[in-house]
Amino acid sequence: MLAPRIPLLAYANPATAVLDQTDQAENLVAALRACQRGFVELDFSGVEGVSIAFNEQFFRLAEDGLAEIWLTPRHYNASCNRLVKRLLSRLQQQREQAWRVACQRFCAGGNPPADGSHES
Repeated sequence: MLAPRIPLLAYANPATAVLDQTDQAENLVAALRACQRGFVELDFSGVEGVSIAFNEQFFRLAEDGLAEIWLTPRHYNASCNRLVKRLLSRLQQQREQAWRVACQRFCAGGNPPADGSHES
């Protein structure tokens, strides 16, 4: 089954193709909350940049409301590096946490859930 894909260009400023406003971040997080799957692909195709304000608001909201969703960046360019680096760091932290939980379950004689979810 394929992960849902969200085209970030749909949230960018139409004149500049830049994610530069906090309300754009809020709208994106609202769309991500509506996703029912644990993995979502963020498609940066056509996005020309990401502002610090968007980046900070996005992660402030994402850490509170999207803790269980794995966000995977795709098709990005160097102008989006600040956001992409944080997304990749977040993915690495989620992988490490999932690995720790699976190891703890294995050592305790349990099996990790088949759906990839984990309990904290």
